[in-house]
Amino acid sequence: MKKVCFFCCVIVMLFIGCTNLRLGYPVDQSEVRLLEQGYTNEDEILKKFGQPAKKVALDDGGEIWLYRNMDGNGGYSDLIITLNSKKILASYSNE
Repeated sequence: MKKVCFFCCVIVMLFIGCTNLRLGYPVDQSEVRLLEQGYTNEDEILKKFGQPAKKVALDDGGEIWLYRNMDGNGGYSDLIITLNSKKILASYSNE
């Protein structure tokens, strides 16, 4: 029985190793172009892009949000959004 379980685990691991890992969703560049520093608020960003992959709180009450898309072939793209303490877009970087 242990040999069968071990064999099944090996087969599953082989299949997992042969798949392309995709994480996140591509960021719609037309939506990125509509972002306005000093005007776009937290709710608008959430509507456009959904929940970020990561949020980091800043000492001044602001936040940094990370949206990451991994394409499964080793490539990735990031959208990094910085909100001020009033939850208004302070800056962004689209890499």
